[in-house]
Amino acid sequence: MEEMREPRVRRLLALLVATAALLFLLRLGVIDLWAPDEPRFAQVAEELRSMEHGATGLVLLHLNGQPYTQKPPLYYWAAALLGAPGGRVSESAARLPSALAGVACVLVTVALGRALFGSLAAGLWSGALLLTVYRFAFLARRAQLDVILALFECLALLAYWRLLEERGRRTGNLVLLHGALGLAVLTKGPVGLLPIPIMAAHLAWEGRAGVLRTLFPPWSFLLSLAPALLWISLAVAFAAPGFFGDAVVDNLLGRFFSGTSHVRPVYYYAYQLPLDFMPWTLLWPLAAWTWHQELRKELHNPHPREGGAPSSPAPYCAARFLLVWIALPLAFFTLSAGKRGLYLVPVYPALALLCGVALERSLARRSELPALVSGGLAGLAALLAATGIFLAANGGLSIAAAPGFTLSAGFGVLVAGIALAAAMAWWAAARHRRPAAARVGVVVGGLVLLYLALFIGVFPGFEGEKSPRPISVAAAELTPPGEPIAVFDHREMAGAIAYYGRRPVATLRSQASVRAFLAGGGRAIIVKARKLERLESIAGGPLVVRARARSGRRELLVVGPQMAPEGKERAQLRGFQHGSIGG
Repeated sequence: MEEMREPRVRRLLALLVATAALLFLLRLGVIDLWAPDEPRFAQVAEELRSMEHGATGLVLLHLNGQPYTQKPPLYYWAAALLGAPGGRVSESAARLPSALAGVACVLVTVALGRALFGSLAAGLWSGALLLTVYRFAFLARRAQLDVILALFECLALLAYWRLLEERGRRTGNLVLLHGALGLAVLTKGPVGLLPIPIMAAHLAWEGRAGVLRTLFPPWSFLLSLAPALLWISLAVAFAAPGFFGDAVVDNLLGRFFSGTSHVRPVYYYAYQLPLDFMPWTLLWPLAAWTWHQELRKELHNPHPREGGAPSSPAPYCAARFLLVWIALPLAFFTLSAGKRGLYLVPVYPALALLCGVALERSLARRSELPALVSGGLAGLAALLAATGIFLAANGGLSIAAAPGFTLSAGFGVLVAGIALAAAMAWWAAARHRRPAAARVGVVVGGLVLLYLALFIGVFPGFEGEKSPRPISVAAAELTPPGEPIAVFDHREMAGAIAYYGRRPVATLRSQASVRAFLAGGGRAIIVKARKLERLESIAGGPLVVRARARSGRRELLVVGPQMAPEGKERAQLRGFQHGSIGG
């Protein structure tokens, strides 16, 4: 077994951490915050940082001046704190909590590999695989909550395993377990408690269900539940009546049972999870075969301990734990009416561990990778090289889903160059009889370079389609400071417009609200192009298009009345500065 003091292992661990920091932290602010989630989250954090709503605003979050009911406060506290030195929650400050959590999650995955399987090499491979799952890397560079949630759930489950294996101080592990659960709940609500049924199901499978109650001493709830309960109690006390129903009852139960957003079919994750875990879905067959072999060994050579519990570390016992970790959240979110691929980010470390351990054992047993793995990686390199050559030969390619955006020929040259360089490095390593691990390392390095090229070199080209800055600035230029911009029938954009427009935002939903806004002197309404005709019909006349942004079904317009409002009409408008107008 490797020891942390071994120089080679220390160097590999340092390299992994440095690579994660490079991939997740480099130039986080190179692109704007993309609508609708990122700028909305940043706006909530900015209203908190600015103390716009006084001391109570530290507890009762606000968006566009109204109490924010969608998420608990931990992320917003962190983003506001990180934005404080610069005097604003910038794009980088908004994304930094997720990026730092991504680096930490890779490290905790390494620690889990060592704790579960007694092999730091397995942990290092698992961390490297997690790092280069495209979906994980993408989300770690965004203002999102799911990578942060994944970190806290990983920490809780690491502490659980250490308790189960009686490693380290029991009190310290209990504090880590319940402190991590408490932080998970403060990040995304009750879903942060999913490690508890995971632990219960695993113990039941192991025939040790009685151990569960020992993991919950009476004081533990002060860490796992009390912080969230204290926060929601204070928020309810400071808010107007109805906050609890909106924040807890409608938001949580409505999402799960009614699918108030992101309604998807029951089989959604059957195809979405394999897509989201690419490229390492290619290792799933190897992982299945490896753990099948472990099961056969376990059945023929069990390792009992006093009391009938398995010995430590029993690989298949650890694999059962990882399978429960994956299966239970998968079942939970499959039953939910509302589904998104990112809801399963907290199971990525478990998938990475199953694949990483299988890869480590395969590399230890043979000098060559299994043909299926080699073929899959070769096919991936060939596909990337062919794509790059195609782009270069055709002078780029327009993206139908993003009209006006083109993948450049230069990017094609870069992709082809990375793929061909990786293929040549693979061939050189094979020719000089380097260990197969070195060849997998080439693939990991190539993926990191490819992702950096995408995040830093290509994503800025999507700004015209993804960024709400141009339409927000255009509307703000038509609107005096302190007076509101209106958004018609597109409530999800309100936070983005407030963040980049730096004006209050009114969301219009009815004929009465539209006419009241215009009668009060409103100058700028943001509307989807396909809804302009409906807006004009309920406004009672034609409106002038003053600016356009984005395109296709996403095209947004800034429209206003024929004549700009003057004097006293503008004063009437102040009654509509925050929140929704009308029904």
